[in-house]
Amino acid sequence: MIAIKNIHSKFHIISCIPPQIDFQLVKSTIKYIDDLSHLNVEIFKYLDSTNNYLLRRKNYDFNQQCIDIVIAEVQTQGRGRYGRSWTCGLGEGLTFSLSKFFKLNSVAMSGLSLVIGIAVIRVLNQFGILVVGLKWPNDVIVADNLQKIAGILIDLQHVSPCISRAIIGIGINFDLSQTTINLVNKNITDLSMLVDFKLNKNIFLGNLLIELKRILDSYETLGFHAFKDEWIKYHLYEGKRVNLVHSNRDKFCGFVCGVGDDGALCLNIDGKQHFFHVGEYSLSLGERI
Repeated sequence: MIAIKNIHSKFHIISCIPPQIDFQLVKSTIKYIDDLSHLNVEIFKYLDSTNNYLLRRKNYDFNQQCIDIVIAEVQTQGRGRYGRSWTCGLGEGLTFSLSKFFKLNSVAMSGLSLVIGIAVIRVLNQFGILVVGLKWPNDVIVADNLQKIAGILIDLQHVSPCISRAIIGIGINFDLSQTTINLVNKNITDLSMLVDFKLNKNIFLGNLLIELKRILDSYETLGFHAFKDEWIKYHLYEGKRVNLVHSNRDKFCGFVCGVGDDGALCLNIDGKQHFFHVGEYSLSLGERI
């Protein structure tokens, strides 16, 4: 039996509602499958933001050989890209963040959010959820209506010329209330709409942690190039006419034709290929011609 070290839980009990995350059940999922001995886990009932919690801790607080994971039952100030809020009520989703040090410079980290999306898709497929795909750079969406089901937020820190620290936030909608859907007021859905059985959140989390560790280790060694073809296969906007809008309001229109070895989106604009690196871009379907 593989030993799981350095696992502890912290619950800030604010209500009588029982916790949704049972790490003993998560452990039972992972301990016979993979060596996750270098794993530190903290579980909170309420937290402002799992990414912010890890960002507040200094680099020297961490063992660089470990992956640190923070799980929150509820985030009171959950973050998405561009400072947008991430809203999910108690028991409605899975929200957690990982902190990992990579022996890579910041340039080599550019494709990280894309490979995290691959990990989420792989685990959804393991549970028989096949009608999902990716939207560049970091959304997991439903194939037929393009509704968002999960999001990924990466905070990168430059530690040294050859060392980077990534804080990887993942939010997955499991069973949203109508109140939350109305509050978000965006094109979102949840896993309960895609399956006719109740997903066990703890078993799902255990399988996702296994896949994340595998894919992060491979990414550090092989880079994004090793995952490029698989990512393109999952990209639901591949070959489609799209609009790409930068936060400064610059707008580009073209046809998606893959991604570069660094995860940059490739658009065919008037017969020429242009690459757009992961950053403050918003992607949407363009008008049909």
